[in-house]
Amino acid sequence: MAVDPGLQAWLEWDSTILDDDGEGASVGDGDGMADRGESLQFVVRLRNIGHVAAENVAAVLSTDDPRVEILDAEAAYGVIDSMGNGANGDDILVRVTDAISDGDVIPSAS
Repeated sequence: MAVDPGLQAWLEWDSTILDDDGEGASVGDGDGMADRGESLQFVVRLRNIGHVAAENVAAVLSTDDPRVEILDAEAAYGVIDSMGNGANGDDILVRVTDAISDGDVIPSAS
């Protein structure tokens, strides 16, 4: 069932790109998967399904899981137009500790 947000901005998650290519702030093997010891850059795209622009959009990543260290949790988006998409202009950075095993899932805090 679709919900009409009315005359307001309404943001939802669109997609996430994990960057572990070893360039910029990432340190990894470039396979697009989180592995122990890697530092990852995340690009998180948001979609505004609202009828007005969303202004001064920002996001914060958090988790209570000690197997990851969040190096930079905050990301700025600026303005996301009505029915438009936006990606964080600065990377969200996470380091995966050696305590993680292949196949583990790291939950975000709610």
